[in-house]
Amino acid sequence: MSLSKTFLLVLLFISFSQILMAQENVLKPKTPAKEVARDDAEYDYYPIGFGIEAGINYNMFSQTLSWESEVPQSIFNVFKSASGISPYFAVAADFPINGQMGIQAKIAYDGRSYSNTYTGVAEYYDFVNLVYLDGDEEQKLEITGADISISALFRYNFARNLVLTVGPMISLPAGDYTQKLTQTSLSEGRYFYDEEGNAFKVNVRTDKITDIKTRFGLDLGLGYKIPLSSSMTLIPQVRFNFMLSKITDDQTVIDDSRAVQYGEPFLQASDAKLHTLKFGIALWF
Repeated sequence: MSLSKTFLLVLLFISFSQILMAQENVLKPKTPAKEVARDDAEYDYYPIGFGIEAGINYNMFSQTLSWESEVPQSIFNVFKSASGISPYFAVAADFPINGQMGIQAKIAYDGRSYSNTYTGVAEYYDFVNLVYLDGDEEQKLEITGADISISALFRYNFARNLVLTVGPMISLPAGDYTQKLTQTSLSEGRYFYDEEGNAFKVNVRTDKITDIKTRFGLDLGLGYKIPLSSSMTLIPQVRFNFMLSKITDDQTVIDDSRAVQYGEPFLQASDAKLHTLKFGIALWF
């Protein structure tokens, strides 16, 4: 997502909040016009709340790998799963329904970082004995990126200070993701070669992932309210973002890592999902 689109989303979020705040009762300018009539003709007022939130994402990536025919210890197994930690930041507004329930709107900047290391087997050509041999090879996959996530949440306060939120969310990629693949030869006599014929043990390749998808999912959170004053509350919380849609389309490639023994079968990568467990602290006022 471009910077201009991100700014537009934030601007719309702020404008929507200001419209709702404009409905405040003129006799009580710091409380909204939300009123609940009671038998004694008194009224309850529930102020709109605003919050800022920060914490860490524990990113969990997985996908299904299916070979046309078996390739034992294929180095492509590194793409099966990955995990890692990254920061997130969010702003939110809370619109009360009553003293126990409300609706929250949230916009978050979600950093993404996840990696995996796998040691497999790949063939190489022995120039001394003029034969193909199997050699151990370490693959390290590192993926970084960011999303803008928007959630519409139902809030329910229960058990005194516990707060439960749940609702749909959408994650939009904030630009391209980056994939870094580091290949390390672990076998004696096995090397990588560049176009000039220079030999080396470690090969690093970095590419942009341009097909990251807009994703839909569920945002579930549980927090504990710690009052700081009559108008400020600290809420440590844990959240889980369960994504229903895939982060990339299904892909089919050729696995030629052990072509002499096992040929060059097709390999399909499907159902790529990225779920997130979040640990954060929110300040509401």
